[in-house]
Amino acid sequence: MPSEKQIDKLDQISDFYFDYYNKIEQIWYDHYNDRITDEQAQARFYEIKNTERDIGKIVNEIVKSINKRIYIRADQETRNYLSNNFNV
Repeated sequence: MPSEKQIDKLDQISDFYFDYYNKIEQIWYDHYNDRITDEQAQARFYEIKNTERDIGKIVNEIVKSINKRIYIRADQETRNYLSNNFNV
């Protein structure tokens, strides 16, 4: 189960990516409708892409965090299942 802090971080990540993809979509529309050049689109894309660095650290922190109790319980249940069904 995620902690309250992790849930807050997930909200932050969700908000970031909502804005992030809207900005990228705006670049696409501007380029498609000839409002910006290839070079301008590329420059704007990489400006937006660079903002992803900090949020990536938060994503990795949440993904890598493991609840020890759940991990131990899952390990026990897996071992019991294998022992009961396959005599391992």
